[in-house]
Amino acid sequence: CTITWKHGRSALKIHSLALYEGNKLIVKDVHEGETGWKHKNNTYIIPLKKVRTSLDSYTLKAKVSGVSGTDSQGVLTIQCE
Repeated sequence: CTITWKHGRSALKIHSLALYEGNKLIVKDVHEGETGWKHKNNTYIIPLKKVRTSLDSYTLKAKVSGVSGTDSQGVLTIQCE
């Protein structure tokens, strides 16, 4: 998954991205990334070996913070291989 800043006054600092099956944490990629005028380490790898079809949903949670405020808008791109 890649998080990309599109516009706003503040760049976005990314701390982690995690995937949950229901309330159960399955996998988490924890590293500092940044997106804004420059993109640095803003791609997170969330391997999922088997998809469970008996679940209502999976949840993807990103832990982020604004670099200089809360005016930041962007896009989360998910690529499955």
